[in-house]
Amino acid sequence: MELGNVVRFSTHPRPFLVRDTYCGNPDCTCNEVFLTFTEVADSDRSLRTPVSFTIRVDLESWQEGEPPERSAEVAAWVREFLDQCPSTRRAEFKTSYEEGRRIAKRRAEYMLDVDEVLEGALVSYANILSEQKPLSEGGSAYTFDFLHQGREYLVEDRYCPNPHCDCQEVHLEFFEVVSSDDGKQPRVGIYQRFLGRVPFAGQWTVVERMKCRLAEANAVLSAWCKECRDHLEMLKDRYREVKEIGQRSLEAAPTRQVSSLQATSGPITGDVSVGDHAVASAKVGRNAPCPCGSGKKYKKCCWRRHALPV
Repeated sequence: MELGNVVRFSTHPRPFLVRDTYCGNPDCTCNEVFLTFTEVADSDRSLRTPVSFTIRVDLESWQEGEPPERSAEVAAWVREFLDQCPSTRRAEFKTSYEEGRRIAKRRAEYMLDVDEVLEGALVSYANILSEQKPLSEGGSAYTFDFLHQGREYLVEDRYCPNPHCDCQEVHLEFFEVVSSDDGKQPRVGIYQRFLGRVPFAGQWTVVERMKCRLAEANAVLSAWCKECRDHLEMLKDRYREVKEIGQRSLEAAPTRQVSSLQATSGPITGDVSVGDHAVASAKVGRNAPCPCGSGKKYKKCCWRRHALPV
């Protein structure tokens, strides 16, 4: 009946894609999974009006809670799914629920250093989701993977945490996964390639390259923006969340410390000009204005303090 995230019902000719979501409140004890079923075509053709329905299932009893009014056909599909869903898949839902609770708790409690907030130092969202360090800091955590012309990239999304800065943008850092074989043992390396800046309303820009041609960086970032446009709303939500984390980090700090740091860091603005495919020079000084156009010093903005070895 079920294979991965695709379900087929005995009385319907087309399969359904299943998406699982969970409560994001770290204090909630609901122990439930929300499963949304969306009809998909067997071929590459899309359906004009696909059938879609959602069920709310208790992970312990595996019973649906407060089912809404449904057609007899959909009600039969729900019963079929609940009766025939494999125990292994149910265990996967429970594992995802527990991981989601862990992440929700971490997101609710995450704090930043006040100086990083006021300086607008870019925050990797991978740091918020995982206790592992992100790739940009020599760790293994990242937030997206992306294939382009047969080459695999791992991507971090990074944000300015200063709540007073209205930059409305995300920085995307791309790392390439490179496999090699010297005849003895296959090797896999992960290498920094470039940093891109994507305003939520405006032209994307390559702002820094690490052993990556400009044409290549432009092509990869352009392809990501086109193929992953569905991620835009999620990136906006993450942008707002990072700003909220910056705000509560400032509120939790002693007033005297915040005032002192504001005096030394100077004003922070979100007035950013966007150029077409601008790129940072490979020899920008640490104290020079950042080539991304933020108005901050390079070392306070896009400078890679923990570059991976290439």
